[in-house]
Amino acid sequence: YYKLGADIALVGINTTTMFPIATCAGTFDGSGYVISDMNALTGMFTTVTGTIKNLGLNGINIRPTGNTIGAFTGTLAGGTIQNCYAEGDIIGSGGTYGGIAGTTTGTAKISGCYYNGNITTTNTTATTAKNIAGIVGFSNGVIVSNCFSIGTFSAVDAPAGIVGCLGGATAVPNNIENCY
Repeated sequence: YYKLGADIALVGINTTTMFPIATCAGTFDGSGYVISDMNALTGMFTTVTGTIKNLGLNGINIRPTGNTIGAFTGTLAGGTIQNCYAEGDIIGSGGTYGGIAGTTTGTAKISGCYYNGNITTTNTTATTAKNIAGIVGFSNGVIVSNCFSIGTFSAVDAPAGIVGCLGGATAVPNNIENCY
């Protein structure tokens, strides 16, 4: 269990070597605090199987070199993100980008979250410029509830405000509830 005790300002710090943190398997509680000015090539975590809650990311500037990127995690694998927000921009050359999570699998849950910013791919071919959205780029199992996104989402294929693409096995639920 990890719990923030204060805001963290990353102004002037080269965060490209700090992020991503490999896996969040436990609980990361932001306690309502904010991590600001994150300039990175990825989001905070590669994979989340545990819980991230009560955390704000303000002034993010993510320039992805990878294919699956979200401000909090590239892959939310059966984990939970709740009462979190991200504000800023994700601009890359193509892939699956989400304001909160790049992709979700299993029984992932995102609730009470929002993204405010721009997510753009500079690649103009549909094979690499896919699944861009304010909350989740691609879902193979997620329940998204009480979330919203504001901004511009630009891609050749499947840009959306909440989830770029709902896919995967029919046995895995994909539900979007009370979102805008």
